[in-house]
Amino acid sequence: MWCASPESNGFETNRERLNAWRFRDYVIAAFNSDKPYDQFVREQIAGDAFGADVATGFLVGGPVDIVGSPDITLTLQQRADEIDDMVGTTGTAFMGLTLGCVRCHTHKFDPITHREYYSMAAIFAGVQHGERALPLPKDRAAGLAKLDDRIKDLERHLARFIPKATPLVSTNVPGKPLRPAVNAVRNEDAFAPVEAKFLRFTILAATGGEPCIDELEVWSDARNVALATNGAKATASGSLAGYEIHKLAHVNDGKAGNSRSWIASESGRGWVQLEFAKAERIERVVWGRDRDGQFKDRLATNYRIEAAVTTNEWKLVSSSADREPFKGKTEKPAGPTYRFEGWPVAEADQGRQWLAELEKVRKQRSELAKAPMIYAGNFSQPGATHRLHRGDPMQKRETVPPGTLAIFNPLTLATNTPEQERRVALAKWIASPENPLTARVIVNRIWQHHFGVGLVTTPNDFGKNGARPTHPELLDWLASELVAKRLEHQGCSGRS
Repeated sequence: MWCASPESNGFETNRERLNAWRFRDYVIAAFNSDKPYDQFVREQIAGDAFGADVATGFLVGGPVDIVGSPDITLTLQQRADEIDDMVGTTGTAFMGLTLGCVRCHTHKFDPITHREYYSMAAIFAGVQHGERALPLPKDRAAGLAKLDDRIKDLERHLARFIPKATPLVSTNVPGKPLRPAVNAVRNEDAFAPVEAKFLRFTILAATGGEPCIDELEVWSDARNVALATNGAKATASGSLAGYEIHKLAHVNDGKAGNSRSWIASESGRGWVQLEFAKAERIERVVWGRDRDGQFKDRLATNYRIEAAVTTNEWKLVSSSADREPFKGKTEKPAGPTYRFEGWPVAEADQGRQWLAELEKVRKQRSELAKAPMIYAGNFSQPGATHRLHRGDPMQKRETVPPGTLAIFNPLTLATNTPEQERRVALAKWIASPENPLTARVIVNRIWQHHFGVGLVTTPNDFGKNGARPTHPELLDWLASELVAKRLEHQGCSGRS
């Protein structure tokens, strides 16, 4: 089955997309609120840059073959088909152009070259089908901040009940039990106390993609000396560009979870380094990929932790070498062990009360942190895009930079332009008042749905092979009025 509704995948499995309905509701809400059409267009192409993530459900509304194949030829063909759907649908929906015809050769009727098709394809090369979490609502974020503060208070109170760590070696000692495998939620590396001004966490392998750390904690007694608020400064081998939620500043900001995390710039490896405000006697490192437990990818599985007073005197303090091998599933996180035996009764009772409250507050936070899910565009920085001879993924030709069609004020971007910036540029280009097709296409569609037939009877094809407008002057006037009224509204409201 090749066809699909926006709420199923198509092909032979045709699985439902349980959270695709959010895009449908977005479209309905846009019409009900009389959202300006140029804004509507921009959001569907690059809504993640304009505060409307759910709108990018447009990009992935078409079919996707979820079965996959070990055959590289078929795999490349499947991906080429996905991108072709994005290019073709964008061109048809907003500009009334049959861009899909240019996939294999220069357009036989319209002035669009084979190379230009792949410049458009380069804009969409980083878009993937799938579900992802929406940003948390502001009121929920405020609630999480309060719970985080309480968790920190409780952990600080309970720190005295953590038994002093015994030294952990960085390589496995014969006969010594291995530590549990790493997990995506929380990992702890304890070691004999060392004096350090610097700490470096080096990732040597991960579960896929660029590795991610949501928070890197370094403890000296009951104080997290890694916090930026305590004067610690973070540097890294590189950070994934284009994502506000994955900046280096998040690695030690005291806020955990995927939406406040750092992602390395290199697939499967990278390092992050902390410089403390002053030399500290450290004994424990705590880290995770996503403390909220929603994401399990990008997990560091092979790593080493080094400390130093000066950066030319690194000392290995812990590593993954004495852990069980990671087997592809997230183990139950191993949190600190609190022991109340041997303490005065009153203090032990107080400690148990704090621990009970901590477990309760953590559960509350976990529930509150569950972000609503959407079926929308998932984005990552793509590699080079090549022109494919006759549309064949196995016949790559020259590298093609991201860009738009040459016939309308063309844009040509650098080959290393960040993924999001590519779509933002395209969105602004299509929605520009200077684009001669966009306004004409939408007023023709409105006319069609109002009167039953458009002024152009081929609403998806304004090219040479499409029908001529029955009343070209009327079509031009309607399009000009749409643009003029929008510009007038922008001028009155002070928006650009």
